[in-house]
Amino acid sequence: MAAVALTLLEGAAVVLVTYVLAKLLSAVTRRASRNALWDLQLVLLAGRVMYVVVLSIGLLAFLYVVAPSLVGPVLGAVGLLGLAIGLAFQDVLRNWISGFFLLLERPFRIGDEINVTGFSGTVETVELRTTVLRTEEGRKIMVPNQVVYTSALVNSSFYPLRQTITRVRIPADRDPTALLRETRAELDRVNGISEDPAPTVALVPRPDADTALEARYWIDYLHHDADAVEREVNARMVFVVAGANISADDIAVTRQAPFRKTTSQTATPRQPTKVRTRPGVLGGGRRTPKR
Repeated sequence: MAAVALTLLEGAAVVLVTYVLAKLLSAVTRRASRNALWDLQLVLLAGRVMYVVVLSIGLLAFLYVVAPSLVGPVLGAVGLLGLAIGLAFQDVLRNWISGFFLLLERPFRIGDEINVTGFSGTVETVELRTTVLRTEEGRKIMVPNQVVYTSALVNSSFYPLRQTITRVRIPADRDPTALLRETRAELDRVNGISEDPAPTVALVPRPDADTALEARYWIDYLHHDADAVEREVNARMVFVVAGANISADDIAVTRQAPFRKTTSQTATPRQPTKVRTRPGVLGGGRRTPKR
């Protein structure tokens, strides 16, 4: 009886040591990955793989200490039990496996802005079962990993540039040619607008039969506040068009898909972009890069 109690005590000690060791090695792996400047998703993946590996070895060690002769049969029983659990919890296992492949393949990174099945937000983390998004309104969205992995996904942060279109109604008493020239000059003074591709200015018709002044420009949103750049462009265009008699309803801002340069080779994502950094802007300050 005493021998059985001692064996069980040794087994419990093995389980406890294994659990502590798995947690410790997982944390050490994550820290080492960060020091090696790994991507945050690879850090999460490395920590989870280390945790599962150490825990599995610990459970086998527990069986070897408690009942060495049962290691083979128990492994067979575990296989059958795993099959039964897999059939009973298919959706959960699919989410776990999808989360693993999301971290491995990295269709997006932590901090990217994505849209999947109508849900939009910034990726905060990829958990075992769900991908967590944070919306602009400060709401938390938890999307099942299987849905994220198998559905069409739009990553708005994959390329370093994003196109924005601003339109301002032109009063009938203004010279369109002069407005085009002055607006183009004002865009050259905005900090954060890319020089390649260069901004464009054009006259476009409106549904109410009036004419609008349209500016298309690309923002280096990884290094600049896109909202601040848009506000500055809006203000400069309003001042150019009239300086008065222009209301907020006459200004329309549209964000387009990120820029993908099509030359002999596709532009490498997330590379430094040639951007104006001239002083004297109205509010297009710099911000810390996301990555």
